[in-house]
Amino acid sequence: MLAELVIAFEEEGFVDVLGDIYMSQNFGDNHKGQYFSPYDVCQLMAKMTSGNLAKQIKEQGYISVNDCCCSPEQC
Repeated sequence: MLAELVIAFEEEGFVDVLGDIYMSQNFGDNHKGQYFSPYDVCQLMAKMTSGNLAKQIKEQGYISVNDCCCSPEQC
């Protein structure tokens, strides 16, 4: 399975292969709020909120991320 995932990344570039599989197999449950945002939407949100990452890495040596979608109790 890992080899297939690597092949998919090599052929498609960095795309949300696992999210597409998850949704195509109806593993999500809308009643429980389990779904994946489209990759393009995630990419747009990241660009809108990230600022100048190269500058931050140069100044601090790292960046940190708080993804409220993954841990709502921390937001």
